[in-house]
Amino acid sequence: MIRLIFKNAAVLTAAAFLFSCQKPTFIPETEYIPEDTKDEIGVYEEGIYVTVGGAGQLTGHDWNDAMSADIFREKLQTNAFADGTVIHLAEGCYTLGIDKDNIPVITKDLIIKGGYRSGIYTQYPNRYYTYLTGGTDFRIMTISAESSISLDGVGFTGSTGTSDKSPVCIDGGTLKITNATICNNYSAFMGGAIQVTSGGKFEAESCVIRNNVAKSGGAIRINSTESSCVLTNCKINGNQAHERGGALYVVAGNANVTNCEFNGNECVKNEGGSFYITSAATLNSTNNVFEGEHSGKRGAIIGIEGDGTKAFFNGCSFENCSAVASSPLFNHVSGQNILYFNGCSIFGSHIEEKYGLIAAVNSTGLSLGFNNCTMAGAYSNWPNANSQQCCWFNITSIGKMTMSNCSLIGVPSSATKELPTFGLVRLNGDNVNASFFNNIIVSTSEGGYSLYGGDTQKDLSITGAYNKTSPITTQTIGTFNYVLGTGDDTNLYASNFDGLTLSGKAWVWNNTNMTARTADVNAEIQKFDPAFYEWLSSIDALGKDIYGTQRGESSWPGSYQK
Repeated sequence: MIRLIFKNAAVLTAAAFLFSCQKPTFIPETEYIPEDTKDEIGVYEEGIYVTVGGAGQLTGHDWNDAMSADIFREKLQTNAFADGTVIHLAEGCYTLGIDKDNIPVITKDLIIKGGYRSGIYTQYPNRYYTYLTGGTDFRIMTISAESSISLDGVGFTGSTGTSDKSPVCIDGGTLKITNATICNNYSAFMGGAIQVTSGGKFEAESCVIRNNVAKSGGAIRINSTESSCVLTNCKINGNQAHERGGALYVVAGNANVTNCEFNGNECVKNEGGSFYITSAATLNSTNNVFEGEHSGKRGAIIGIEGDGTKAFFNGCSFENCSAVASSPLFNHVSGQNILYFNGCSIFGSHIEEKYGLIAAVNSTGLSLGFNNCTMAGAYSNWPNANSQQCCWFNITSIGKMTMSNCSLIGVPSSATKELPTFGLVRLNGDNVNASFFNNIIVSTSEGGYSLYGGDTQKDLSITGAYNKTSPITTQTIGTFNYVLGTGDDTNLYASNFDGLTLSGKAWVWNNTNMTARTADVNAEIQKFDPAFYEWLSSIDALGKDIYGTQRGESSWPGSYQK
């Protein structure tokens, strides 16, 4: 049995992308299957049977008379298969794009199944790998608006896009792919493997999407308002873009990503190691795991621009994600946009420089929300960090920021030392409108600050209620609020409220009790940001903790019940 292995495909340096992207390397390699592994013969199913070399009379009636790959390609190119035809492909690599002028444009509805060993009628997609390819130099196919293609156990590999099309272009049609691998495809332009345009629809379930490379949208590009992408239970690893969107670039339309694992996707030059979205596109990311995502500038997870663009992260975890300049979690480039997080854990975010070890924002157009999130372990690799900007959040300008029911516990640190006096959240700029409700924000270093007021507050507006924090910087805000560790045996926190004002604007901070009424916390969120409140309500997150457990009438601060 042959398995196609593509080595060193994702080990690409920024230098390799100065003028063009580097193609992945194709190396076939055998895989050992234990001798006692037995295949179930299975039951014959009506349809067309195809092997790479063909067999018998080449009619495709069964494995004994299997159609060859060449005949299969010709029939696809001429759309000779009838609508609804079921095609069974034995293991191997089937070349569809033999030159740039002979790329199949499919107009029929077809069901294509792979993962077979010739002579066996039971699919084993994780044992007998089946691929469609363009032969390293050409595209694979275009799926037209008249067509709906279902692939089960059939992946894409080793293909090259053109200046206007990815290896697989869904041009108004529909492609659903399950139990397959999409790997080692390349485009010097947009969408290393898949392009969805003209209202097309792409759906992948239980697939591996890895080591695809492009200028933008390392694996997938969504390119029109009515187009959509749905990814479920997929592993999305090692994809790379030079400019934007290491895994997925949503120019327009929408993407829904659920229960997927992202690992080692990268944007070499700009923003968005995992995603880049723009032009009023919408991204819904639910219950996904992101580990080791990277950006050569900012936003290892996502970059956002345009007007009306929206991104929602619910129940996701982010571990050891990094960026060179700042803000590993996201980068807001421009426009009036929304970015919300609920029930997320963010651990080990790090940067090479000093500005915002988790996030940095300098844009009045962003509405940002965090609810039921826990954050810890953020650090910088910069050896000479000595600035207040070396904090977890560096907010110099923002349209609206809500942080509710969150736990931020730790201390900013560089490669050589802790930076306890710089605060976890730094609010410093001309246009900052922020609120904090029922959070625990605690520096674990003695004398460390939770919030740092910075140096200038021309238009600094901050609202807070029901929070528990370590001291707030004395530089411009004053030490007040609930100081960790000074309470009696029954109350871990004690009140130390000075009631100061900032540049003529009152800092509203209240609640001397350990817990708050859950209804009161929800009311504060609704009052400050009705849109964030409505989203939390739509996903049934109000009044719950990070695990989705009901908080009860009284709400413990932070993301956990205790």
